[in-house]
Amino acid sequence: KNINTHCMKRSQIILLGIFLFISGAMYIPILMNAKEYEKQIKKENKTVNVPTAIVINELHKIPMSSYGQVAPNTELLVSFEVQGKLQQGDQRLKPGVSFRSGSILYRIDGQEAAYSLFARRMSLASIITQALP
Repeated sequence: KNINTHCMKRSQIILLGIFLFISGAMYIPILMNAKEYEKQIKKENKTVNVPTAIVINELHKIPMSSYGQVAPNTELLVSFEVQGKLQQGDQRLKPGVSFRSGSILYRIDGQEAAYSLFARRMSLASIITQALP
């Protein structure tokens, strides 16, 4: 029993020694490489001056042309107090034409309004003549 335990302890010590030797043999190159890596980092860690330019921030207007349709926010119902045919105003209303407030867009034919006024006067005259005794 004594010889077996003594032999077993000796083999364990030999295995431990071989393990420590192999571990040390692997760790030494890693340690040496780390020192060389630190030297490279120190060499590369130099301050570099970069030239700069003074810049002034400004807004630049760029004219652009585009195609599309303009849609109104609200609809406008147009009604007339007199009857008549609509005639073209000072400007033709086509896509892309601009106009200002107060511009004449359409005119009403005055001949129709005159006929309507004449017919109303005749109607009034006939009512008055029928009312007279």
